[in-house]
Amino acid sequence: MNQTKIEEAQKLLNTFVERRNQRVKDLQFVENGIAKKIDFLKNNGVDVSQYITAQTQTSIAEVKQIIEEKQTVKSADGDFNMLTSDIHANTDPQQYMRKISTPYTEIKDEFTLLDAHFEISDPLIFEGPKGCGKSLALASWASARGIPMMVIDCSEGIKEGHLVGRLIVKGNSTPLHLGIIPTAIEVCNKSENGLLLIFEELNALTNQMQKLLNSILDWRKGIFVEAVGKYYEVKVGKQLLIVGTMNPSSYSGVNELNADLLSRFTRIVWDYPSTTDEKRILKQTIKESGIPEDMVKCFLKLAQETRASEKRADNPLSHSISTRELDSIFRLYAAYKKRWDNPMPKLVDKIRGMYEDEHEWNTVKSRIESIFGSDVFNPQMKKMTEEQIEEASQ
Repeated sequence: MNQTKIEEAQKLLNTFVERRNQRVKDLQFVENGIAKKIDFLKNNGVDVSQYITAQTQTSIAEVKQIIEEKQTVKSADGDFNMLTSDIHANTDPQQYMRKISTPYTEIKDEFTLLDAHFEISDPLIFEGPKGCGKSLALASWASARGIPMMVIDCSEGIKEGHLVGRLIVKGNSTPLHLGIIPTAIEVCNKSENGLLLIFEELNALTNQMQKLLNSILDWRKGIFVEAVGKYYEVKVGKQLLIVGTMNPSSYSGVNELNADLLSRFTRIVWDYPSTTDEKRILKQTIKESGIPEDMVKCFLKLAQETRASEKRADNPLSHSISTRELDSIFRLYAAYKKRWDNPMPKLVDKIRGMYEDEHEWNTVKSRIESIFGSDVFNPQMKKMTEEQIEEASQ
């Protein structure tokens, strides 16, 4: 057997035993790895009894000597794959190139801001309400600049294995599935144009998982993967821009960011655009949908009123109509118009579905009646054409 592979097997066995002694979370998984390593060495003529009984006192050098004394070990090619080289990760930059067809309209020189932070790999946080364009801005910028983009959707279910890596026992092999952070580093180092790494809903991570991001965000620009004893770091001259997106702390399902994590970012606060800017953002959708201009104005006004109500201290709405939802409403207008003479009741049904609380819906309903007219809730409207509705309103 190749001596290097023997040494690698011994090294990984030490790693497993150390992790077992430290009582890591994946204790059962580690025990399985130890058992497979021991079986492999036994099957290849290595007496592991001395190692097992004295593993807490035996130094790495002594263990190495024990294994080196056995020269009858069979070739492991095809029989034993749990080596440091057996790391599973897609690190081809081309696999992370995205072409974004959805147009993005800049409001406050977002692309120029991203260019500046990308140049020096300075991390950013985009904080703002849902559906205001944070993620689309990032994807559009990366697409326009020809920069690969990796995204991880954060939640309380994200664990160390997702961020750093985890060993998976598969038969006689135990490959390491590299986590998003070291994978991003590898992709960045191979890419000619750097990399954009996005943590969607960053503040959905638990405080413990937030700690794992510190080393990649500061001068170290790297992370240690204990399972293989390797430190992954961004090469000098390579640009890795890390951006976290998140909703305000008033939203449910979010955690407060650790002070040490937040200090590593530049935090940019977003808000919904003004009516004028929003109409400019949705210009292409409005044109393609064929929705009447007066109806566009009404929906924009309704959206602005729900946003103002959401911020009120007394009886605020739990949901406001976002730019993303307006885009959907305008596109649905064209689809509904093909099937119903008057698509308005169906569009109102969509808005109705945004509010579970009956009191909140009654509030929004009254605003719809005020803006669009009370006939919008008339059942007969479903049978009326736009001309008839206009006549009735007059």
